[in-house]
Amino acid sequence: MEQRVVPQGEVISWGGGKYYRIRHFDRLPWFFTTVASGSDLWLYLTSNGGITAGRKNPDHALFPYYTEDKLADMAEVTGASFIVRILTPEGVVVWEPFSCRSEGRWEVVRSLYKRLNGAAVYFEEENLDLGLSLVYGWTTSPRFGLVQYVRLERKRGGHPVEVLTGVRNILPSGVESRVQNEFSCLVDAYKLNELLPGPIALFRLSSILTDRAEPSEALRTTVAWTTLEGPEAVLLSDAQVEAFRRGEEVQTESLTRGRRGAFWLKTRLGSHEASRDWYVVLDVDYDQTEVLRLRALLEKDRGEVRSTLERDIEAGMEELERIVGSADGFQCTASEAYDAHHYANVLFNVMRGGTFPSGYTISREDLSDFLRRRNRPLFKAHASWLASLPQEMDRESLLAEVEKRGDPHLVRLAYEYLPLYFSRRHGDPSRPWNRFSIELKDEKGRPRLYYQGNWRDIFQNWEALAVSFPEFLEHMVVVFLNASSQDGHNPYRISRDGVEWEVPEPENPWANIGYWGDHQIVYLLRLLEKLAQMYPERLETLSRKRIFTYVEIPYRMRPYHRMLENPRATIEFDHDWHRRIMARVEREGSDGRLVHEGDGVYLGTLLEKLLLPVLVKLTSLVPEGGIWMNTQRPEWNDANNALAGPGLSVVTLAYLRRHLAFLRGLFSAWEGERDVPEAIGRLFHDVDVVLVEFASVEAWTPRDRRAFLDRMGRAGETYREHLYGTGLPGRRVLLSKEELLSFCERALQVVDASLRANRRDDGLYHSYNLMLLDEDGGIRIRHLYPMLEGQVAVLSSGLLSGEEARSLLDALWRSPLYREDQDSFLLYPDRDLPGFLDRNVIPGERLAPFRLVTRMKERGDERLFRIDDEGYYHFHPDFRNVEVLKARLAELKEGPEYAALVDAEAEAICDLYEEVFDHASFTGRSGTFFGYEGLGSIYWHMVAKLLLAVGELFWEAWDRGDLKGARALARHYYRIRGGLGFNKTPAEQGAFPLDPYSHTPRHTGARQPGMTGQVKEEILARWLELGVRVKEGRLCFEPALLRRAEFLSAPRTFEYYEVSGKRGKVKLSAHQLGFTLCQIPVCYTLGDHLQVRVVFADGMVKSLENGELDPSLTQAVFSRRGAIRALEVTIPGDMLL
Repeated sequence: MEQRVVPQGEVISWGGGKYYRIRHFDRLPWFFTTVASGSDLWLYLTSNGGITAGRKNPDHALFPYYTEDKLADMAEVTGASFIVRILTPEGVVVWEPFSCRSEGRWEVVRSLYKRLNGAAVYFEEENLDLGLSLVYGWTTSPRFGLVQYVRLERKRGGHPVEVLTGVRNILPSGVESRVQNEFSCLVDAYKLNELLPGPIALFRLSSILTDRAEPSEALRTTVAWTTLEGPEAVLLSDAQVEAFRRGEEVQTESLTRGRRGAFWLKTRLGSHEASRDWYVVLDVDYDQTEVLRLRALLEKDRGEVRSTLERDIEAGMEELERIVGSADGFQCTASEAYDAHHYANVLFNVMRGGTFPSGYTISREDLSDFLRRRNRPLFKAHASWLASLPQEMDRESLLAEVEKRGDPHLVRLAYEYLPLYFSRRHGDPSRPWNRFSIELKDEKGRPRLYYQGNWRDIFQNWEALAVSFPEFLEHMVVVFLNASSQDGHNPYRISRDGVEWEVPEPENPWANIGYWGDHQIVYLLRLLEKLAQMYPERLETLSRKRIFTYVEIPYRMRPYHRMLENPRATIEFDHDWHRRIMARVEREGSDGRLVHEGDGVYLGTLLEKLLLPVLVKLTSLVPEGGIWMNTQRPEWNDANNALAGPGLSVVTLAYLRRHLAFLRGLFSAWEGERDVPEAIGRLFHDVDVVLVEFASVEAWTPRDRRAFLDRMGRAGETYREHLYGTGLPGRRVLLSKEELLSFCERALQVVDASLRANRRDDGLYHSYNLMLLDEDGGIRIRHLYPMLEGQVAVLSSGLLSGEEARSLLDALWRSPLYREDQDSFLLYPDRDLPGFLDRNVIPGERLAPFRLVTRMKERGDERLFRIDDEGYYHFHPDFRNVEVLKARLAELKEGPEYAALVDAEAEAICDLYEEVFDHASFTGRSGTFFGYEGLGSIYWHMVAKLLLAVGELFWEAWDRGDLKGARALARHYYRIRGGLGFNKTPAEQGAFPLDPYSHTPRHTGARQPGMTGQVKEEILARWLELGVRVKEGRLCFEPALLRRAEFLSAPRTFEYYEVSGKRGKVKLSAHQLGFTLCQIPVCYTLGDHLQVRVVFADGMVKSLENGELDPSLTQAVFSRRGAIRALEVTIPGDMLL
């Protein structure tokens, strides 16, 4: 029996760079990975060779953009393919590297390499029997496109070798991904492939696909070319591949019609040649002038062409590293693997959220473009002033100039301006529901500053980015607040051009309208907390400005009593309102989506923006239950989609608790009164009155809960009716500091009590509950199974003492949430679903009392129940849910034979259906599938949230002087961290361990690489580990959560990128480590006491005791102006873990 081979992983130097190699990767189930680029090129691979790639978005693809499973299935017919014929005296031997055709014929070792910068992946197959090896890989060239590298190497022997090396299933330009997915056979009929000297292969459509009776010229083409010297034949299709496999001669194809495109090259390795290598390059959307320029280039010396290509590949990699370096992605510790993992986290964080390529420098031209797109009348009013500005200026100077103009609308937009670059939505073949578009250049080929993302995603990426670009924090806060709605919620997507909301699509089962819940509170809170830490005075300054507004989303929430009647259908889309808004957008620009007052955008205050979401959440509070999820959308875990309606969120309640505590601290520092719109002032007082009236309740009865919710719900309804009628603008009222503080205290009282009531007997906390309305007018609470999400939220809430937090963590390791094989935590306990024949089974005697069922049985009518041969009844298989059953009962009622019986028994039959299927406990697809957020899956983002929460608890204990408690929390922290992927072997991870992955199902390895929310949590946790903290505007270095093992044991050079964009180098010795903060290199050195040496650009040095910088030095770091060259921190060994 063959000995089992276990895949092994390690960081190695190979091929001119640092790579992570998985040896014997083919012994793993296939997995999916991303190859990054610093341009608009995108590339996705499966480990069995499947590929899709292109530029900008899936409509500009070089290979079909299919879902990841189809990419893996099509690995044999798409992308790289090789046929090697070894000409021996005994005959011809055929070897097809990486192909299932050669599986089991040879003793081979296969290795997979991924460059640590994320920009290249290589496959290697060593044939130990034949003494040959073949390496191929994929990377990108910003100028030339997708690049395949191939090297055939002889290890021993001297037989001549013939090779047919190919790239298959190449798409022509102009094929949209939807068309390829639905009409691929029709697309094939339009394909026209031709060969030019060079050789250059052109893959084009004979015309653009259309059913219209009009010409539709296809004037762009996909190109392929090679650096291979003198190929013996070039094939444009697969038509002759079998002939080569059989040993027959193949002839160059100069033209093929109606066939899938391919670029096959025939070459050979002579008897005395040790190796041969070459590149194949593909790109999309070339026009005729570009093809002619490429042909002229390829007429040059082949070596020169190759050198030009290789320089561009390296330049592309350097640009990618520069982008990551701008957000502090480089570190140098004793673990190259961990350094690479941090780099990957930062890479994918900026890929989704973007980064600031020019720091705080503002381009006049780009600012003008932003203003023109957002508000054309305002742009015209200030056009002369804009033209007078310097071409570039820093952020601070711009804001000063804007303030002088005296136009608050201009001030608002200046604060909403974020010159971000490199952002895109997190779509890929493992996330087909999201569409990405990489907008890095404008129509003239100039860099384009742009961002886009789901609301639920992009703000969390900005939270991590803000540590590296803190001066943009207040801009992020303003963008967040001004993109929230006047009914206290938030839209679906946000981009530089404004916001988008969901519009009903009746034929699309994946389309819904509504508002997500918890993101609105916790993501805003995180940004506010950071701004308060880094710039303590700026929230006060913002509170004095009238630069805040609201999005006008055409959703009408139904009256409170109707929401109770059907909590799953609470929002109506107002199509006329939507059309009016869109007409305004056409006239004004994207600011047309905002609430207006008179002829312009409504402007309000920071206070009203901070209060409104809190008040709205409180109007949906069920005491001891949670926040009623009555906005048709779930929360962070959208697989719990069925909770929208009857669900009560303890998660949002916990984050609301932390938010209220923050607001209490913020308001306590304010002086005087602040104004809000009268409608919000009235809502504030209505909610506060309810809090006062119920403050004395200690043991909530069902009737108490209902009375509380009724009062709160009607307060919210009154506010919304005002919006839908009069509108928000109008008279304003004042709120005093004392009123605000008293309100926060009263709200915290009921929130805290409700959270405490959700502690379970096993030491965990409930995450979500169900609201049950009693016929007698009460509200009962039905608890669900434990979820990791709730434990993280409660740990983050600030409710628990240090001892209580540690007790919860102890309980977590003992709980059914713990998955031993991964040493980490599930979202919820795994469970076995009943077998097909074990469900929907009803004994006949259970139905005996139902006269309707008896009558239908007598008539042989099986429209409600099917009866098996053993006499058991089964609800009809068409009844997916009770609504379908009700529709069938209504249908039966239309006939005279059943009408009276349906009237009498329909409700009882529906109750029986619920008894059989228990849909009241149905939380959504989370309990019915086995990947993503489903049963048995670990969702790594939530584990990383847990890590961050425990890290924050560590620092709370440390600051209290509870060193014993802090050390206990540190142990929890590193045990949680030890379960993350970068600590695993390839066999344990089932993929590249150093890359972040979204989830790990029980039945396979990690899935969904790259742009997961996990990355921002780990970045923030890394700052906690390094002890980089900001307290009241003072930067502190206090690495009490850092482990001594991270310090180098031997000298190494730390490479990073400076603020100028140039590569910097610092030579580190043993007992040191390095990282950057705001692109300033920070060196930690083991020593006797805590000290910081600030090294200035002019060579001056200032030494500071206790690891703390004063406010002016802190701002010098944050300002990124190059005044500080380095920070050298001495760390006492006894501070470390």
